[in-house]
Formats: sequence, C-alpha cells, structure tokens
Amino acid sequence: MNLFRSLRSSAGEKKLYGSIRTERLPRKKLTVGSMMKPVLSGEFTVSDAKLYEFLRDLLEAEDIFLEPSACAAFMGAARLCTSPETLRYIEKNGLSDKMKEAAHIVWATGGSLVPEPVREEYRKTYL
Repeated sequence: MNLFRSLRSSAGEKKLYGSIRTERLPRKKLTVGSMMKPVLSGEFTVSDAKLYEFLRDLLEAEDIFLEPSACAAFMGAARLCTSPETLRYIEKNGLSDKMKEAAHIVWATGGSLVPEPVREEYRKTYL
C-alpha cells in the first residue's frame, strides 16, 4: 500500500497526500487511544511546508532521511519553549527550572523503504 500518492491540483502542481488504511481492525486493536490517554500531554498541527523543511534540515545535519509525515515529531521539540501553549504547560507542571538541562527526544519512524526517486522528489519539494 502506498503511504503517499501524488496528485495534480487544478493548477497542475503536484502535491502529496497521505492515505489511510481502510481495512477493519479487530476491536482490541482500537485501544491505542485509551492506552495513550494517560501519557499524552498535547497535540499539534504541522504544515506540509514545515514537514519538508524538517526533512531537508535533518538530511543536511545528520544525513538521515525520514518521510515527510515522520518529520512531524520535530515540531513538538521546536515549539516547546516558544509557543504560549507549551510555555503554559511547562509552568503548570513545574518544569520551568528543569528546562535548561532537559534532553528532548524525538521519536520518528519511516523512510528506509522510500525508493530513491521518491526521496529525491521529497528533497526538492518546496511549498
């Protein structure tokens, strides 16, 4: 199954869209949301343009390729000490004095199976 498919917009520009698995999951597999609830502190939205920017930055800095959607994890670390919402979270949870020594770990998966021509297309995508 393709994780991304290329489509052309009405203006003829190529865009990438994620696709979703459509097969039915057994009921007990749907417990991921309830399992995450106690450890999930928040969520955020990342623009497609920012995903490609993170992809190129990581490739340049670390020579690691991730598919665009996997790069969404970087936004949390990038905004942690800059957005009003996350700054409130840090303050509310008594973390302000700990941030100077904090280590931010980003869990990102995906990219090793992306064919080289598609990788090159991703690298050249600027939105």
